[in-house]
Amino acid sequence: MSVPPFCRRRPARSGRLMLSLLWTLLLLATGGVAGYFLARFMPDAPSASPVSAPTGSPRIAALGRLEPAAGIVHVYGPVGDRIARLYPLAPGQSLQQGQPIAELASAEERQKQVALAELELQELQDRFDAAKQAGEAKIRAAEAEWQQAMAARDQDLAAQDARLEYLTQQLQVAEKSLERLEQLRASRVTVPAEEYDKARLAVAQAKAERQAAEALRRKTLLSYQHADKVGQARKAAAEQELREALARFPLQSAKARWDHARDQWERHRMVRAPISGQILHVQANPGQTITQEPLLTMADVSRMIVRTEVYEGDVERLRQALHHGSVLATIQAPALPRSLRGSVSDENVISRMISLNRVFSLDPRMDRDRRVVEVLVPLDPGDTNLAARFVNLQVTVLFELPASSAAELPKASEQ
Repeated sequence: MSVPPFCRRRPARSGRLMLSLLWTLLLLATGGVAGYFLARFMPDAPSASPVSAPTGSPRIAALGRLEPAAGIVHVYGPVGDRIARLYPLAPGQSLQQGQPIAELASAEERQKQVALAELELQELQDRFDAAKQAGEAKIRAAEAEWQQAMAARDQDLAAQDARLEYLTQQLQVAEKSLERLEQLRASRVTVPAEEYDKARLAVAQAKAERQAAEALRRKTLLSYQHADKVGQARKAAAEQELREALARFPLQSAKARWDHARDQWERHRMVRAPISGQILHVQANPGQTITQEPLLTMADVSRMIVRTEVYEGDVERLRQALHHGSVLATIQAPALPRSLRGSVSDENVISRMISLNRVFSLDPRMDRDRRVVEVLVPLDPGDTNLAARFVNLQVTVLFELPASSAAELPKASEQ
């Protein structure tokens, strides 16, 4: 059964209006989000000098960071060890080189290793001394025996030399007596045969006795020479035995182990300040296990600089300005209570290498990728204490070019 047209239900006009309104709001929201992300992440059109002063200005603007001239030092400890005691530390506190920072838990164990190495060295030294004394006693005994064997040599040889002298004279007397008798017999003087025979026998006997005395002296001399060689050999053998005995004791390696243990204990029983300077940041806590992270950060803040990144198009202007004298620099940052002053007087502080910037402007419209040259700007001594409170602060540096030469300097836009 069909329904009459006037009885059919028509959609409410208000429902269609509400649906159209919802679709319109959804499209507007989608467009707004897309526009935000495009404005946030799409790169802006590059400019000739992102942080430079306007073309023709007697100033050069650049970004930089406040740093100690000697650099920042991170203090580390032995990885895996534990901090047993942390000395009172706070940012801004001054430390002297070698001043204790933290005591390590491994110090007690390392001290035991030192004591053990020292005990081993002492025991080895005692055994070495005992062996040395025994060997030296053997050497003295061999030397005494040798000296005793050689003590009577001079007296014995002197006595035998005296006897040889006596026997030589006795032989000479006997020979003269025999010669006289022979002369008498030659002159036909009667010489009893018995007397002549006695004279000849006396000569023969004197010769025999003299020859025997000479043989005895040679034998005695050879005996003493042999005893001398034996005594020297025994002494040399005792000395060699002592050297071999002492060589069995590795004293040098034991002492090296002791020195190494002491060095390790001294180096690792506590962490000390590597330089004299001021604490910038403390990360260590008592009881924590040491990792590869630094325990604290410190620096010598007696001299401060600004590590400035000058746009590549402005570097030649800065170099040319230095030919007319020092270039003053004004350092500004919202965090600073006042501006800082510095100056550049030498081209040696200007790097010879162009690199990508590492300091980025807080303005989202500025280029994120720029070619810069690093320039180190020393701060005036009067601003050092203030700058030391803001290490690593990003600042803006304005180089005041000499007014007399500003017209002669090339502009960044002409490079």
